[in-house]
Amino acid sequence: MADTLEPSVAANLTPIGQLGPGALRALCERATVRTYPAGHTLFEKGSSDHITYFLLAGSLELKGHKDTVTLEASSADAKQPLSNSQPRQHTVSAVEEVQVTEIDNNHLNNCLLLSGLQTHSKVQAEGYEVHEIEVEQDLELGWVEELLDSPGFSDLPLVNLVHLFSSFESHPVKSGDVVIQQDDKNLDYYYIVRQGSCRVTRSRGGGNEDLVLANLKPGSTFGEDALISESARSATVTATSDGMLMRLSRKDFNMILVGQRVQWVDFSEVKQRVADGAQLLDTRFESEFKSGTLRGALNIPFYVLRLRMSQLNADQSYILFCNDARQSAAAAFLMRQEGLDVSVIRDGIQGRQNQA
Repeated sequence: MADTLEPSVAANLTPIGQLGPGALRALCERATVRTYPAGHTLFEKGSSDHITYFLLAGSLELKGHKDTVTLEASSADAKQPLSNSQPRQHTVSAVEEVQVTEIDNNHLNNCLLLSGLQTHSKVQAEGYEVHEIEVEQDLELGWVEELLDSPGFSDLPLVNLVHLFSSFESHPVKSGDVVIQQDDKNLDYYYIVRQGSCRVTRSRGGGNEDLVLANLKPGSTFGEDALISESARSATVTATSDGMLMRLSRKDFNMILVGQRVQWVDFSEVKQRVADGAQLLDTRFESEFKSGTLRGALNIPFYVLRLRMSQLNADQSYILFCNDARQSAAAAFLMRQEGLDVSVIRDGIQGRQNQA
């Protein structure tokens, strides 16, 4: 049975000893401490995994390509991650009964990033680096880790993450507050739910009940569609509980996020991409789709994309288009956040005319 790592023990390890109190507690809650008998192999040379190991008690044999060394828990080297390069450069086995702690790499990196955001510290160790940055507000790990683990942000370059968290503004809400109103042309902010919950709805008019597009939880984002497409807000977002939102100005949103999320293709590339298995997806209204589209295209209008996102195949590559690419670029941003492989036809259908 595995035990949890005590903060007092973790504080003596590198780089996690440099974490702020909140991040250190969060890391220890998900780190495990295990005891292995003599002869047990932790990992083989050439293998890859997602775990960072630290030796807490006993001794280990590290067998490399040319040499073999013994690591004692009492040594200074034991304060560092154990043979932390990937693929592994050593086969590591227990010389005697040992106690080691095992930490998921993604969780460790998220804790390091959070601590850097909170403490403005710079930490460097084998395989890790947290840059000095400045933020105004305290950040708790929950919503930050939810965001960093999402497909839309997990591959964002560190410099963009630094700018992202330093540019956030806190925005408290009460249950029932309308954060974004459908058809509003005030394109000011992009939002992330930090605490609480929100609901996304679209009016169908004619006295019909509003269509519920999504229920948002901590780590969920909204407001990107209108900012990218430069059009009126396509839905209403209402707080369904008291909570806290983080918001990013339109300028910062475009500078930090959009360029990293939208991949463009020219019309000249589309035919070959489709032959290679990509699926064309028309994000225009049904009426526009029926009046003429690209051969083989499916139609998911942008206004119902959130509702129908679960119908899309995570193993399929999609090429999105609309009339001028603004709407499809917004759709691509949303789909990338769900981990889908998406690109957008530059300039949309009118791009075909421009290249004719």
